[in-house]
Amino acid sequence: MSLNSISPIDGRYKKYTESLVLYFSEMAFMKYRVLMECEYLIALSEMSGVGMRKLSAREKNLIRNVYKKFSQKDAQLVSAIELKGYQSASRQIKATNHDFKAIEYFLKEKLSKTSLKDSLEWVHFALTSEDASNIAYALMLSESLRDVFLLALEDVVSKIGHLAKNNKNAPMLARTHGQPASPTTFGKEFKIFYSKINRQLTQLRKYRPQAKLNGAAGNYNALAAAYPKIDWIKFSKKFIQQINKKRVSTLEASILTTQIESSDSYVELFDIIRRINTILIDFNQDVWRYISDNWIGQKMKEGEIGSSTMPHKINPWFLENSEGNLGIANALFEFFGRKLPISRLQRDLSNYARRYS
Repeated sequence: MSLNSISPIDGRYKKYTESLVLYFSEMAFMKYRVLMECEYLIALSEMSGVGMRKLSAREKNLIRNVYKKFSQKDAQLVSAIELKGYQSASRQIKATNHDFKAIEYFLKEKLSKTSLKDSLEWVHFALTSEDASNIAYALMLSESLRDVFLLALEDVVSKIGHLAKNNKNAPMLARTHGQPASPTTFGKEFKIFYSKINRQLTQLRKYRPQAKLNGAAGNYNALAAAYPKIDWIKFSKKFIQQINKKRVSTLEASILTTQIESSDSYVELFDIIRRINTILIDFNQDVWRYISDNWIGQKMKEGEIGSSTMPHKINPWFLENSEGNLGIANALFEFFGRKLPISRLQRDLSNYARRYS
């Protein structure tokens, strides 16, 4: 645990969240945008009617290796180009103060000493930075759900299901309004939570983030101006389908947009997770009460101190901590739900709270 972390997310809770570094760190965001730009460059070379020359299989592998082997050193180079500038053996790059322009210059620098040096100006051809960024975001969400979130949630549901099954005949006193009521079983009460979370899981497994590739105002302007005979809408759909196949992702092409993808699909995801979090908050509170009423016992771990002055206690702090963190997450999801779909006219930057929060 780093003692210099500003946020508990990568400090106190790092052992729980470090699997997300591959998807949501600054370096990961760079890598996903590099991935998109590399695949776009290859797609342009395969498009009949575009002036870019065809690439060999070796050259395509060379391009893909830029993101497949994207390293800490590469990320530092991108950051240097954006914030400080960069001096290579052949040229000087002044600080861009623009995160995506730094990605573009990085790619040109990486490929400048290869057979692709004659094709470098096709990097980011006719796109706006949001074309690459929104696809990167969609991939980050899709792949983190598949590889981390769904697996963790399915494990939680499975454990609740086992507790429900193993205690289906364990009688307990029900409480309504906090007062003694008719009897129930411990298993049945846990089965309720199992059923509720599973319902949300079904919706989560069907989730498909939307992504767009249509230029600076969503009208394919630069693409159509350069090559008016090409069906760029068809190209956009095909490109996103190809990304899905390569990444085993679930992106859905969004055709009618402004400069930015509307984020409606993000809000759909956040609403599902918010409902799951609310169910888990309810679960935390009920289990907390079952512990208080001695329906559930806690085991002391050797060396752990339950209270600085009352060492006989085992406080259910993990449930309280979970409840608080789920509440914070829901507050952010609610804000994102109100903010992200709103952007003045064709684009403003106020919705970049999705990146910096």
